[in-house]
Amino acid sequence: MTTLFSYSFDIHFLFNAIGVFGSLTYILGFGMVQTRVVCGNGILYCTMQITAATCVLISLNASFNLASFLIQISFASIGLFGLMTKLRDRRLKQSHLLTVRPTKQDEVITKPKSRSMVA
Repeated sequence: MTTLFSYSFDIHFLFNAIGVFGSLTYILGFGMVQTRVVCGNGILYCTMQITAATCVLISLNASFNLASFLIQISFASIGLFGLMTKLRDRRLKQSHLLTVRPTKQDEVITKPKSRSMVA
């Protein structure tokens, strides 16, 4: 019996596609920082770098390269450290804002200026 459609799945193609997606994510993130769409110190950029490094690491399963592996591990590690730092700073800032209470100096009550009658 002859089949009309033959389906073969190439795992190397999938790994390469994931690697290309990671490379495009690197380029998109860098372009967004250079055009000032996102901040290079922001959470979005850190997340993009971690995602890109992870995708390229996955693609290295198809053809391993030690230098690329070390670079991607470094990018992912530094990105995770930066992301954790930013999330911790955000949490501390929000908790600090919730606990700060206005002082007497902050509660300045201004009285409306009275209009003086000119005779």
